[in-house]
Amino acid sequence: MRTLYVTNGGTNSVAVVRLGRTCGGDSEDDSGEVDSDGGRSRVVGLIPTGWYPNSVVVSPDGSRLFVVNGKNLPGPNPGACRDTLETSPPPTCTSHNQYVLQTEKAGLLSLPLPSGRDEHWLGLSAFGPLARTVPDAAIMLDVLAGTTSYANPEPPERPLRIAFSVSHPLPGAKATAAAAAALNAAVGLLRDAGHVLTEQSPRYPITLGLRFNGRWLAGIAQDADGLDRAALEPRTRNMARLGARLSGRVKPASADPFGRQAAGFFAAGYDVLMTPTLTRGPDPVGTWQGKGWIRTMLGVANWIYTPAWNLAGLPAASVPFGSDDDGLPLGLQLVGPAGSEATLLGLASQIERLHPWPQLAPWHTATT
Repeated sequence: MRTLYVTNGGTNSVAVVRLGRTCGGDSEDDSGEVDSDGGRSRVVGLIPTGWYPNSVVVSPDGSRLFVVNGKNLPGPNPGACRDTLETSPPPTCTSHNQYVLQTEKAGLLSLPLPSGRDEHWLGLSAFGPLARTVPDAAIMLDVLAGTTSYANPEPPERPLRIAFSVSHPLPGAKATAAAAAALNAAVGLLRDAGHVLTEQSPRYPITLGLRFNGRWLAGIAQDADGLDRAALEPRTRNMARLGARLSGRVKPASADPFGRQAAGFFAAGYDVLMTPTLTRGPDPVGTWQGKGWIRTMLGVANWIYTPAWNLAGLPAASVPFGSDDDGLPLGLQLVGPAGSEATLLGLASQIERLHPWPQLAPWHTATT
């Protein structure tokens, strides 16, 4: 499938557009998978660049992207005209500052184009914030993404169309009564806030778990490469050994058709999908100690709702909500279409305000 790269001067990024058949793209990509998006082109991601990119070209061998930035900031520029994205300089600016001409010179950015195999765990993993509050997570995401657009999230300005489901991506796995009750309580909370909630689940392929696990094991082999195998636990050694055998056969997560199926689910009319994060509360420390890798993998896979969205490559967040029978915290998973990070942060912020979670763990006084 052909890819188009488009500069976005206002957002300091290059958009990655997968071309559908209606725009001259191929019906199949390099992995042989057929385009199931109705022949339409779609934006699949944004690449951060320097200031105000205006030209982009791919190297002849397709391995690198070259971007010309119309402005850059090579030196101090106090009070001058080019320190904002505004099209008109503030009245206090002057064109006589010695750095203004310097900042109007173009800058050249060169970066590799990942094939998917170069990404960590073949694209299953991504860096994201872990924080005690939604505003803290938003600030951290700005730092990680090199943006200023996520800080200080506010509740959505319009009612969102939210699908919710307790259905687990793997056949046979079920949420406990406590996890289901937490989801239902959140549904009521958000309905009262004016959102439109519909019980609807994506269609999870029966082979989804196998497709995730092949890449997961290959990723473990990547992490173990160069380590002293004798120093690893037997379970980890076995996982790395099997992952090394699979690594030459598994394709990057971006090649899996579930990503396009998931995009179609949101395109059908949903802004957010809300599910439990886990089927049950935290397992006791040592639950998997001494267990083989197969038993561990199956136990964890039936516990978490998240792998489907690692595979789809869509933004998601886990928000504390409710508790299990032991009083330990549970969570809600919020998933959105590509580029919906701000929407998810806004909804998480609203949940945090309507249903605050404790900032400190409950204090249990021992009795005798």
